[in-house]
Amino acid sequence: MTDISPFTLQRKQAAAARTTQSTNSLHGGLRVSLSMKNLKATGLEHGDYCRLQMPDGSQAICVAVFSKAADPQKKVAIIDEPSLQELYGLKHGERAVISKLEPQVLMRAERVYVKAIDPVDDLPKPESFEIDAEGIGGLQKQLNYLNEQLRTLTWEIRRQKYPSSLLRSTGVLLHGSKGTGKSLLLSKLADAPWNSIFRAHELLAGTSEKRQSTLRKIFEDAKAHQPSLILFDKLEAFFPRNDDGVSVLATCLANEVEKLGTAQVLIVGTTTRLVDVDATLRNTDVFSLEIEVPVPDGNARVAILKVLERQGWPIANEVAETIGGRTHGFVGRDLRALYENALKNACDRHIDLEEYAQLKGSSTECDGIPASTRQEGLQEATPPPEPEPSKEREVEEQAMEVLLRDFEAALQVVRPTAMNEVFLETPKVRWSDIGGSESVKEALTEVTEWPFKHAATMEEFNIEPERGILLYGPPGCSKTLCAKAVATESDLNFLAVKGAELTSMYVGETERAVREVFRKARAASPSIIFFDEIDSIAASRESGKQLSGLNVLTTLLNEMDGIESMKGVLVLAATNRPDVLDPAIMRPGRFGSILYVGPPNLEARRQILAIGTRKRPLAGDVELDELAALTDGYSGAEIIEICGKAAKATIKDRFKNGDDRKIGLEHFMDALQRTPRAITAEMTSSYENWSLGDAIKKL
Repeated sequence: MTDISPFTLQRKQAAAARTTQSTNSLHGGLRVSLSMKNLKATGLEHGDYCRLQMPDGSQAICVAVFSKAADPQKKVAIIDEPSLQELYGLKHGERAVISKLEPQVLMRAERVYVKAIDPVDDLPKPESFEIDAEGIGGLQKQLNYLNEQLRTLTWEIRRQKYPSSLLRSTGVLLHGSKGTGKSLLLSKLADAPWNSIFRAHELLAGTSEKRQSTLRKIFEDAKAHQPSLILFDKLEAFFPRNDDGVSVLATCLANEVEKLGTAQVLIVGTTTRLVDVDATLRNTDVFSLEIEVPVPDGNARVAILKVLERQGWPIANEVAETIGGRTHGFVGRDLRALYENALKNACDRHIDLEEYAQLKGSSTECDGIPASTRQEGLQEATPPPEPEPSKEREVEEQAMEVLLRDFEAALQVVRPTAMNEVFLETPKVRWSDIGGSESVKEALTEVTEWPFKHAATMEEFNIEPERGILLYGPPGCSKTLCAKAVATESDLNFLAVKGAELTSMYVGETERAVREVFRKARAASPSIIFFDEIDSIAASRESGKQLSGLNVLTTLLNEMDGIESMKGVLVLAATNRPDVLDPAIMRPGRFGSILYVGPPNLEARRQILAIGTRKRPLAGDVELDELAALTDGYSGAEIIEICGKAAKATIKDRFKNGDDRKIGLEHFMDALQRTPRAITAEMTSSYENWSLGDAIKKL
């Protein structure tokens, strides 16, 4: 009797599907793969046509084929060809009844002669020009702004009731970082039922006179074929900022827009940076509406990931939430690259599992040989080892979806665009790698992690996040290591810059470099900027150490004072010379926390010695407590250096004596003799006495 109970549909990943395609006439068709047991139960044979009946009444015609990959113990049907799956709307996990397609009687074809066809009017075009959110994630507010413009431009009721001053043709300027979705919005706009679309950025070329002529022709044709759309992608390439005077082409564009009057013509441009566009276009009615397309926040990133999953394998909601919260600074383009990389990881994982399943099947099943014959012929053969139960469970339970581990592997490869050029790989330094760091860790954790991970609690208590932290103290006392630990532990985007590296001999270049660092940090927020040796760009005007001029200090102060611009950006700075810093940078609101990082105390030195001798063989006469007492006054960096010198001395003794000796107390004593203290008592006293009133918190 034919079994008509429903099957569970499973998708087969594309790469694996291609490797199993045969070269016969079934190639390219929609195939449903079944086990031999299920083929027979359904009354089908390999190569028969069958019908898939979905619960909603929809149907799909397929070719039934035998596959070893189909589990004979389960009512499972594997669907090949992802493109055809999408065409028929077949979904992973859906239930469907599979039945044999009986032969149909075909009617004899008849030839029909048509002498003439009476002309009819064209079908009316859809009235709605509004953009839907299909394929777009995280840009609902921007879509609302654009749709409001489109309603004013195309709704007949508004054009009848609104005064002419509200109906004047105007422009929309989309601005935002690269990869945020500006070009995607242009593409969606172009899908609306315009009578004509003019991509001006593809037409403007040649001399200035030729460009002006082309621009006038575009507007003339646009007005003649309303409603029409004029696009300017990368507006700054054609109308760059002009500080020397008025741009002829920009003036021409402004004049043409004014001539449009109330014509149904929409002008839309895009730019990465507003300041790079000719001011003429922003000071006139050419682009009266400026819409920012920002770097997506956490909710927007989750929405983008859920849009991307429609193009591949699904993402569980909790995975999307986790990745959305960890991808600070990622724009839409970055998230696409991240998803594609994670999808590849997932596909490779499934390929490995399928190969394992096939190997497991081949070890117990030989096509064409009866089981009894196999048993007789292999009496003396060594049985294959039993597979690990965990691997078998993984094969059985693995769903075709992108898992958190796939994304975690992808995050090691894909970085946010905003972090290009100044991004340094997050250091692998943790607080456990820094001896005696407990008090500094507590203070830095409070300032760096609370605003980003506990924002709601801080808002409840009306606590404003601090904008800056200054670490000061003698050289070698772990200020830079603390910054690296913050970068590793906080999981925030981290920009590390040495102040001296920003200075330039060319006028204005240092200021530009400072602005660029802050711009990228804002784009990648929440983020931390670490200025090592900040005294090189923020020294007092009276100290004589200011190498880069007053303008650099002013630029730094202006960037730190920006209320909106500094949201989600924390400045972490370190200096060995707090006494030369300009008083202006120490005023309230800039560096809210000023932390003294001094030489390590006894317990800290013992911890540093434990870190320095980690994975090094020590002799029995080495007592870390004794060494900690002997290294009083040494910095953390010097103690690590002593451990290294002692290890090298031991290696020399091994080579000289031909034994396997370990690092002994004598080697440490020799290293101590050869390592002078760089920190003097006077130096320590000067740091401890340096004060800015109650602003300093000594640790």
